[in-house]
Amino acid sequence: MIKEGESLSDYLKALPKDYIRKEKDLKEEEVKTLSKLLNDIETTTDKSGKALEKFVSQLFEYLNLHHIYLNKRTSTNEIDLFLKTNDVSRTYYNNTLPILSEDFIVECKQYHQKVKVTWVNKFYSLLSFGNYKLGIIFSVEPLTGKNDWDSSKGVCSKVALKDDIYIINLHLEDMKNIVEGYNVIDIIDEKYTKLKDNIAVELIPHPHQQYLTHQKRP
Repeated sequence: MIKEGESLSDYLKALPKDYIRKEKDLKEEEVKTLSKLLNDIETTTDKSGKALEKFVSQLFEYLNLHHIYLNKRTSTNEIDLFLKTNDVSRTYYNNTLPILSEDFIVECKQYHQKVKVTWVNKFYSLLSFGNYKLGIIFSVEPLTGKNDWDSSKGVCSKVALKDDIYIINLHLEDMKNIVEGYNVIDIIDEKYTKLKDNIAVELIPHPHQQYLTHQKRP
């Protein structure tokens, strides 16, 4: 409970990060609703993506930390979900997961096939044009790529390395984990940290890099 004269920011800063996140664990009734929506995703023959959009919008509505705008139009495209932060959510995320403290966008891919490079590149263009630092792709199947630097996964790594823009993918298995009790903020944090670690390794200079550079000189 916030004490008299204490700001929300001071109150949150004094709390352990894991306590703050546990406050956003889903309630039993919320899990039941999401489980039904997840079943709709798995069984529907509708390719419009509405079932997946409904699951995702409901999930973020339960977190109750963003203003959620569905099917937001830009000058050239339509964004499935635009999540706008406010003073409360910025304070909350600055003390838990800062990448979520700014506005971000979500795209839903309900096709039963892996998300290809062309589509990830299109999503990157939306992020870059809108000056967003985070985009989340919810999909039935995961991104293409044998490793983190190949195909669609490779696009995410290269974009993070080059432009400091982070594209994170949550697919069907992640959504199943969410309805089984995993904290969605923890899942996003894990994927974001993994992506940051990937590019951090790429930025480490080779021990013989200076020698090799000198060798190339005529």
